[in-house]
Amino acid sequence: MEDINKHCDDNLGGVQPFKFIPVTDIDSMVEPVNSKVLEPVTLKALARWFNCYATEGTIKYSEDKQESPHGDYYKAKLTAFIPKDRAEVIEQLKQMNNKLFVIDYTDNNGLRKLVGNIENPLRFSDTVDTGDNAAKRNGYTIEFSGDILQKAPTYFI
Repeated sequence: MEDINKHCDDNLGGVQPFKFIPVTDIDSMVEPVNSKVLEPVTLKALARWFNCYATEGTIKYSEDKQESPHGDYYKAKLTAFIPKDRAEVIEQLKQMNNKLFVIDYTDNNGLRKLVGNIENPLRFSDTVDTGDNAAKRNGYTIEFSGDILQKAPTYFI
């Protein structure tokens, strides 16, 4: 065990636009060492990471520690707001239903993390809300969530 020292520079909340990939498009992933992944995720032929734009200030990641008789684990969740109910978003989200994912995100402090893996991927869900008046936001709240055995590692590639 070591001291937890004072933090001396900026500490910004939030997450930047992020990337996601269906777990079925991943060929292999290395295990983290000391909470760091130092090699890129290997993708299957023709696979690629998908970008997700969301309204600035709406992307959030959390990990809640859970205890069980089999050991501790974490409930991981990334949420974001995609503006405006529109046909192209409906189609994209429809294609994401019933698939499992891995997330690559960078927080607003520049820390990059990899969430989920082949054995413990994240599930996708979405909710549309038009709001009840012109001042409310119209669009989709999306969520990637799942149980992970260790805190999401930092991703250095």
